[in-house]
Amino acid sequence: MTAGLASVLLAGTAQALPAAVQDGLADVVDALTPFEFPRSAPAEPAPAARRPGTGPDLPLLGPDLPSLERPAPLEAPRPSPTNPPPAGTGGTPSEARSAPAPSPAERSARDRQRAAEDADDDARDAAEETADTREDDAEDDAEAEDARDAADEAEDADGEAEDAAPDAAEEAADGQ
Repeated sequence: MTAGLASVLLAGTAQALPAAVQDGLADVVDALTPFEFPRSAPAEPAPAARRPGTGPDLPLLGPDLPSLERPAPLEAPRPSPTNPPPAGTGGTPSEARSAPAPSPAERSARDRQRAAEDADDDARDAAEETADTREDDAEDDAEAEDARDAADEAEDADGEAEDAAPDAAEEAADGQ
């Protein structure tokens, strides 16, 4: 399929397609891309339509033949809040072709704006990481404080046990 499409585009580029097909292909390419595609060469004026039975057996145009008029050009979707134009374009492909290129000052201002937005995002991310780190550190500090308190209580209990041991030994000796 891709090879067939490429062949049609190549033939259209060489203007080797019938006029209606050439113009239709040009409309599609112009609507979907920023490139200009060649249109068919202006046709020579067609001879008047012939009635069956007069002249050649095949009429050029007649009331029972379909119209060979050029199809209406395809319209690109209009930009809207829910369908913004692609970045860097003026909206529709035809507007993108006709819009003047931004000046170096405009490009520089746009680049600075993007850099500022990126810096804001980076600063916001760093602040969130710092807040998370501080919260983790506070939790670690609380756990360490709890461990120190438990160690102090254990040390106090050990001291009390050492103090009570001689008294308990005396009572045990007297009770025998």
